Amino acid sequence: MENRLLKIFLGIVFLSAGFFRIFNWPAAISEFGGITKKFIYPLLILTIIIEIAGGLLLILNKKIKLVSTVFIFLILSGIIINLFKHGSAIFSQINELFLLNPNPTDLFLHATYLIILISFILAIKRVK
Repeated sequence: MENRLLKIFLGIVFLSAGFFRIFNWPAAISEFGGITKKFIYPLLILTIIIEIAGGLLLILNKKIKLVSTVFIFLILSGIIINLFKHGSAIFSQINELFLLNPNPTDLFLHATYLIILISFILAIKRVK
């Protein structure tokens, strides 16, 4: 049960990220600012397609291993690019990860944290 909820929440998080990029195109372009201009649009469109399609697949409980692998690659790519782009500034502002701002993305993200923690607790109880 908790595993299914986690997939739904993660699906909603990725769906909201994809739709955010569509409806806030200038902000999405600025997120990809460290990449040369000729690659921004194809990468941005590919990212949106991956986030929306993958989010839907997670919600529908389909192709979970494939979607998870693609999302892992997408997230690691973003982390690596941002580490090179912003370096130590990322670590000086890491406390923002746990601040709850009243916007849909933060609410879904924190709900996802909660479900992950509950899943860990339930998984530990099953192992014992």
